Amino acid sequence: MKLRNFLSVSKRRLYLLAIDIGCFAILNTIYYILANLFNGAEKTDNNYFWINSAILLFIMLIVRAVLGVYNCVWRYTNTLSYVKLLLADFISGVVGLIITAIFLKPKGIWHVAWVLAFNALVTLLSRFLYRLFYKYINKNSSDSDMHKIPVAIVGAGQLGALLAEELNYNKRSNYKALFFIDRDKAKAGGRVAGLKVYLESEKIIDFITDQAVSEIFVAIDGLDNETSKQIYDFYKRTSCKIKLYDTSVNGYYSGDIGTRRTVREFQIEDLLFRNTLNINDTETVNYYAGKTVLVTGGGGSIGSELCRQIAKCAPKKLIIVDIYENNAYDIQQELTRKYGQALDLSIEIASVRDAVRLDCIFAYYKPEIVFHAAAHKHVPLMEHSGCEAIKNNVFGTYNTANAAEKYGVEKFILVSTDKAVNPTNIMGASKRMC
Repeated sequence: MKLRNFLSVSKRRLYLLAIDIGCFAILNTIYYILANLFNGAEKTDNNYFWINSAILLFIMLIVRAVLGVYNCVWRYTNTLSYVKLLLADFISGVVGLIITAIFLKPKGIWHVAWVLAFNALVTLLSRFLYRLFYKYINKNSSDSDMHKIPVAIVGAGQLGALLAEELNYNKRSNYKALFFIDRDKAKAGGRVAGLKVYLESEKIIDFITDQAVSEIFVAIDGLDNETSKQIYDFYKRTSCKIKLYDTSVNGYYSGDIGTRRTVREFQIEDLLFRNTLNINDTETVNYYAGKTVLVTGGGGSIGSELCRQIAKCAPKKLIIVDIYENNAYDIQQELTRKYGQALDLSIEIASVRDAVRLDCIFAYYKPEIVFHAAAHKHVPLMEHSGCEAIKNNVFGTYNTANAAEKYGVEKFILVSTDKAVNPTNIMGASKRMC
């Protein structure tokens, strides 16, 4: 795969080199013809002209390579790439003139200035045409548009423009951007990345509904929590799915430069009125390191994430207890692949309702820390099967707590406490009893 990528990049650079050399040769020849035509009896010194041209071409290619002009992927390029190209040609002209003045008989600066100036323009034009051609061949056809999810993008800045181009000019995209929404009145009515920009106002809610938009992507850089919540609360009135175009680093989201951006669901951390608390990782690792930790419901959504975090702390032993063997197997395989023999991991298929089975597990492993995450959490289903909520949540917690007390567990943490405050349903009431 790496070799194929390298060959693909090398081929692209060779194409660019061939185009640039071809453009230079054509413009140089045109200058030679025009110089001979308008100089009349004074013909151009052929030896000097072609030697000077070869030196100029060599310097231009070297300087462009040094400044990384040929490393740019021009279909995704930005203003800096064009500035690099112009700067490279300017430096080439200065260096070319100095070398010519030292080693050859000077013939003026018009040859260097004319050829490099027009060559820079032609090179820029070739890059623009390439971008237009790439967009044309990758533009979503009307047939494919019918199967794509229509979205609106909040934020008509550089980030939003990049997202719109990726959605509309990537054949593998499942989305089609229809328009932008922005609070900046100066942008309203204009176009960004070929899409119209509408002003954010109360009217925009009805407009989004009329346009049959299915999802809304928020593409604003450096959002704080308060602004994120305001945007989320405003656009959730449309009944559209609201997602954030953000960066992801090892599973955590941030706005750091240089990390890969993805479209993701809003997280609870985005909607807090305060910034998330920073945990002292050193103290956390030291607390769990070298201890035997047991997690009930360790294969579930909450329990499995607990197991991942505990495994990072190098425990003496990690025991996962779960009634559903598929989930337990999945987290076992994940942790085994990641840590191998470095993590002492045991899986026990058991129900927290079974006090005898729990007693056997606690007697055998003698855990020092217990995370109790095993619980029924689905509100409508537990409303329909209330007895199961009581048996699993209440008596399951009672059995686990009894075993923890009997075998001298240092710390018992009840994780699943959702809906326990002022409960209005059976599931919440069962958690309240826990």
